Amino acid sequence: PPSERESSKWPQLRAQVHAVARAVGFTGRLISVNDREGDAWGSLTDALDNGHELLTRAAQDRRLVGGGTLYRHLRQTPRAADVTLTLHVRDAHGNVSTRQATIEVRWTRVSLRPPSHDPWMSPTTLSVVAIELYEAHPPPGVTRFHSRLLSTCQTKDLADVLDQVQWYSNRWA
Repeated sequence: PPSERESSKWPQLRAQVHAVARAVGFTGRLISVNDREGDAWGSLTDALDNGHELLTRAAQDRRLVGGGTLYRHLRQTPRAADVTLTLHVRDAHGNVSTRQATIEVRWTRVSLRPPSHDPWMSPTTLSVVAIELYEAHPPPGVTRFHSRLLSTCQTKDLADVLDQVQWYSNRWA
């Protein structure tokens, strides 16, 4: 069951953080920035059900309502912007260096279909914002940067998307 899965820690942690924030009178935004585990269906569902703002790396090529898959849909979405990001690169010895990369940003609202293989998951579709970060022209000999994000954050326009890209890139530092 979902409550016994490793990924259940994220909804529990968000609930605890929100409870403490309310108890001390915090009224600002709380945004959870997760890596791959935040993409668990239960974590996404919990964030939407409880009004939590979640930004997470998409770890799965999810099926979309109306057909198709997330990754293919994002690649076909028109580029919204180019941004320069500082990427942290770890070599085989664990040493970290940085490099600048020009990243194409695509984004769109999508409705995700629930996993068909998990009888424990809610059959409800989820409406989220999907963001793709793609390095079209990496330097020779360098691995291309390519990442996809899912967001339950308030997103009205490109400025909101670029804020979210920055929040996610801040976690690499």
